[in-house]
Amino acid sequence: GLAVVSSDLPPLLEVIEDGVTGLVAPSRDAAALAERITTLIKDEPLRKRLGATGREMVRRRFSAEKMADDVEEVYDRVCGLKGR
Repeated sequence: GLAVVSSDLPPLLEVIEDGVTGLVAPSRDAAALAERITTLIKDEPLRKRLGATGREMVRRRFSAEKMADDVEEVYDRVCGLKGR
């Protein structure tokens, strides 16, 4: 439930949406990264909102139930069971 600051590397952007689930800075831009960290330090309501939204997104997308459903879907496709 903590707010995060990340670079804009593609794997990280699968989880972090700028201004929604965290703050994103351009890769290799130390000044931009420092600015976003400073923003979070100074803005408690933003920290709380980003942390709560990020926690909920992770709970929805990466829960054990969701992962089990995804694995079952793969098995169904591989075994030709999907659509029967």
